[in-house]
Amino acid sequence: MRDVLRRKLEEIGFVKLQESIYVFPYDCLNEIEALKTLFYIKPYVQYVIADRIESETDLIDLFFDRGLVKKLHKDKDGKSK
Repeated sequence: MRDVLRRKLEEIGFVKLQESIYVFPYDCLNEIEALKTLFYIKPYVQYVIADRIESETDLIDLFFDRGLVKKLHKDKDGKSK
């Protein structure tokens, strides 16, 4: 089941951060709960919300390349748009 879950996470767009640790740029609790129920793995999978990851710039670039996030552009006054 672990391999099936890993493949599904990667198919959805998750990035492997470390062995058995996958990250995604948006809240996806409902989707993870559905996968846990579908694969009967609720006791074995933890969902964590992190405010910051040390390598987040690299991760943002990966998610951008995959079309999951849009890069913000700043105008001449430094405001994001």
